[in-house]
Amino acid sequence: MSRDSDHDGLTDSYELRNGTDPTNPDSDGDGWVDGADSEP
Repeated sequence: MSRDSDHDGLTDSYELRNGTDPTNPDSDGDGWVDGADSEP
């Protein structure tokens, strides 16, 4: 099972590959968690 440290719906490995922060559920600070954000 893949880890999702920030519980945003994206795995840590996916976030690392795509430039988002696996320890911050809202990497860009726009109020939307990365897993629900069209532009995280």
